[in-house]
Parts: sequence; C-alpha cells; structure tokens
Amino acid sequence: TPLYSSAASDVYKRQVLHNDSGRFNSALEFSGSGGRVDLGTMDIPGSALTISAWIKPNSFDTSDARIISKATTTTDKNHIWMLSTIGSNGSKARMRLRTTNGDTTTLVGSINLAIGEWQHIAGTYDGSKMRIYVNGTLAGAIAKTGDIFQDSTVPASIGDQPQGNRSFDGLIDEVRIYTCLLYTSPSPRD
Repeated sequence: TPLYSSAASDVYKRQVLHNDSGRFNSALEFSGSGGRVDLGTMDIPGSALTISAWIKPNSFDTSDARIISKATTTTDKNHIWMLSTIGSNGSKARMRLRTTNGDTTTLVGSINLAIGEWQHIAGTYDGSKMRIYVNGTLAGAIAKTGDIFQDSTVPASIGDQPQGNRSFDGLIDEVRIYTCLLYTSPSPRD
C-alpha cells in the first residue's frame, strides 16, 4: 500500500487541470507556468522508498521542472526528496534525496525523456544506494546511506517546487510514494 497515491486524494491549486486523457483514467495537467498540488508537510519514514509517476511532457521549457518535491528552496542542500526533469545533454530524469548521514545527493539518469509520450519515472532508495529508472530500465545509481531525513515543517508538492518557479509542463499521473523498494536493479554492478 502506498504512503501516498495521487489517485486517492488530490488537492488542486491554481492552473492545475484535471485531464481525462491520463495514462490510467485521468491525470493532472500542468501548464508550465505555475500551479501545483499541495501535499502538506508529509514525511517518508525509514530507510527505503520508491517515488514514482507517469509523465507526458508537453515541453521541457523549464529545464529543471518538478514532478514531485519536498524542499524549502531550489538548491540541492534544501531538498529532502524530489523527482524532476533536468536539461543535461537532452532532458533526463533526476532524483534528489537527503538522509541522516549527510547532505542531499543528486542523481541524474542517463536516458533521454521524450515530449508527447507517456514515460514511467521511478526513484528508489534501499538504505545503501539511490537508483533512478525510466520505463523500468535502470538509468543511474549512486551510493547513499542513512535514514530518510525528516522535517515536518518542509512543504511537498506535485508539479512544481513547493515555493513555485519550477513548473512541469504536461500531464502527471499515478504519483506513488512507498516506504519500500519496488524495483530491484537488473545488474549487480550498478
């Protein structure tokens, strides 16, 4: 059972539309110019997580657009966890995670994302390594240890940075947050 599921409860903010053309049933439609779904100040307990979503980008005009984010500012060190897109030799999936053993770590995937196509993005952490997947294919991994950092004063949102200015342009569907690992690496050497 997910800790959070976008199919279960959505709080709509300005400029976020409900679109009937989702990957599964309906999706959230973001304009790329503001708007987000407020998740409050939810924390992810423990030392394992999977954060996933289906995305269908209309553009990558915001090269640093948020799919889901828990942060106080846009800088690395002020993120607790995040999935986003980033312009890096094309547009790639990116994950950030802060644990009790240090600062926030950023992982950029190696697979280019496409405009106008549904793609499944997942970021995982198992207490020793962060991994990012695109359509079930491992796109990157990096060592990381510790429990997931908790701060009940830091806001979280879907479709933009909680404070704004990193708006996703396109559809986001089936956002899930689990306190367990749902993917396992296809390669023991990742």
